[in-house]
Amino acid sequence: MVNPRLEPGEAVDAIAAVWSARPSRHPKLSARFRDHAVLTDRRLMVWECRWLTRRPRRRVLADRLDAIVVTPAAPRGSDDAITHLRVDHTNGRSVVFDFGRDAESQRFARALVSRTAEESSTPLGDIAWPS
Repeated sequence: MVNPRLEPGEAVDAIAAVWSARPSRHPKLSARFRDHAVLTDRRLMVWECRWLTRRPRRRVLADRLDAIVVTPAAPRGSDDAITHLRVDHTNGRSVVFDFGRDAESQRFARALVSRTAEESSTPLGDIAWPS
């Protein structure tokens, strides 16, 4: 799925299944899609999945990490799991990702937050957590 789309020398860091949606005033009512997200050392890519087979169908997002801003929601509960991220693009519409609490999804979410913090040179401690 991913290997033919990688640039020379690009390596995959994390892969996870995510729920994606457009930001809205009423997030419970917005259309959500189950997609496959791939984080490399240079880009964030998202593939739309087929409805019945859940196999990747087409790439719907491929943005460089230096062209996006990731805003995590405040961790809820005692496990500090990242369950909600907003990704703002410099040249496109924003997207919201919802993650599961499984190890693969949490690894992807933490890698995405840390990679984009490195690109923007903003330390994670300086991120303003929304309440």
